[in-house]
Amino acid sequence: MVAAAAELTEETGLTAANWKHVAHFHGAYGFPDQGFHMLLATELSLGTPQRSVEEQDMTCQRVSPDDAWAMVTAGKIKDAPTIAAPGLFERMRRQ
Repeated sequence: MVAAAAELTEETGLTAANWKHVAHFHGAYGFPDQGFHMLLATELSLGTPQRSVEEQDMTCQRVSPDDAWAMVTAGKIKDAPTIAAPGLFERMRRQ
C-alpha cells in the first residue's frame, strides 16, 4: 500500500488515513504475471499533486459511481482495472 499511497499523492495531491484491500485480479487471461490490486482509500485530505514532468498535463476529477459507469459506456474509460472499480465499489456499499 506504500506504493499506492505515493501514487495517490503524486497524481492527485490526496492522502488517505485508511486503506482497505478490495481485490486482486488480472487484466486479461494470457497475462498471468500482470496483476492488479484494487484498494479503497478513505478519510482523504487534499494537498498539492507532485506530478513528474511526464504527468504535468494529467487531469483529475471526482466522479460518482453513476458517472463512472456513464464514462465506461461512452468509451471514455477503457482499461479493465478502472472499469472493474465502480462495480466492486458498488458491491462493497451494498454489503
